[in-house]
Amino acid sequence: MATSADNAAHRIIIQYCVERGMTPIQTKKEMETIERHKHVSRTLVYTWHKRFKKGWTGDPMKEARGRPSKSDDKLKSRVLDVIREDRRLTVREVGDTIGIGKSSVQRILSDLSMTRPEGKRQSSVWKTPSTPPPKKAKAVKSMDKVMFMFFMDNQGIILSHAVPNAQQ
Repeated sequence: MATSADNAAHRIIIQYCVERGMTPIQTKKEMETIERHKHVSRTLVYTWHKRFKKGWTGDPMKEARGRPSKSDDKLKSRVLDVIREDRRLTVREVGDTIGIGKSSVQRILSDLSMTRPEGKRQSSVWKTPSTPPPKKAKAVKSMDKVMFMFFMDNQGIILSHAVPNAQQ
């Protein structure tokens, strides 16, 4: 298995041979004389020979592969705006609002160092490391229990009476 350094060396040799005016067959035979490049595939030689012959000069290590990233500054600011409007939105809801995938939103939020504190759902809001944690509502003891007695007939309530605390 060739490493990326071996592949880069193969391309350099092929490029040199193309500049000298050699054919792909001659290039492959030239490479087979060197022990390190003895097992280079014919397809690789033909592919790169064709690219260099057409004038390709790009850096293969910097060549973009796969789908281009959408994580630009405009998109990051849109995500931040949506979160600032409602800090309780989930990642999926933010993505649906903007029209991007959940994983893209997660990547943007991690780039922005935004996290959700662990714990109750009520306190689950997006925050940056510099923002303070949200204030949690504290439970307050309610008034004593009050018991009511209702007297009814077939037409509705006749009398409602609050029972005093001593009789409960």
